[in-house]
Amino acid sequence: MGTAALTSKGQITIPEVDRAKLQVDAGDRVEFVEVAPGWFEIVAATLPVRR
Repeated sequence: MGTAALTSKGQITIPEVDRAKLQVDAGDRVEFVEVAPGWFEIVAATLPVRR
């Protein structure tokens, strides 16, 4: 698991190793899902929900 910095434009670069694990590439979408107050999971929105 890597870390990322938030730019002044609100953009985040997901580290390469984590992008590979999520199976996402440029132009793909991800969702931020709040699983507990202040805790989020990043989910690849390009994958079927059941996966």
